[in-house]
Amino acid sequence: MQKRLNEFLDEEQYTTRSLANVTIKLTCQTPDTYRTLVRYMRDNNITHHTYQPQEEPSYQAIIKYLHHSVVMQDLTDGISQHGHKVRTIISTKHRVTKDPLNLFFADVEPSDTNKDIYRLNRLQNSVIQIQPPRKSKHLVQCTRCQLYGHTKSHCNRP
Repeated sequence: MQKRLNEFLDEEQYTTRSLANVTIKLTCQTPDTYRTLVRYMRDNNITHHTYQPQEEPSYQAIIKYLHHSVVMQDLTDGISQHGHKVRTIISTKHRVTKDPLNLFFADVEPSDTNKDIYRLNRLQNSVIQIQPPRKSKHLVQCTRCQLYGHTKSHCNRP
């Protein structure tokens, strides 16, 4: 494996660690090395999973008291007018009845002014409240391979 990796990566760009169940953990030193390695594994159908790179985490916020029928693009534009670049906005549904709720999860591009988003109290002529998300006490489980500790967006396992 290391001979194959050294064909397109320098030895100083990654480290390996042998774990239980014949698992090998690769740690990349730079974001470019990470992207190259993930591309190589996908192109060669190598079973693997990754985590979100530390450089890419979004800033998360919960928007409350906004009607569920709001157009997502209008909501994105309204937040952008206040100097925040929105990655995604997801409307929520009740976990049992699946009825839409007046609650939205927003992922905002990281910047120095992200905490200012909590000061917003009006959007689209509606009184709103924006809060940080609560920390989950639940384990994360991949819906692709059913293993714990990662999500399907970073999984290439069967």
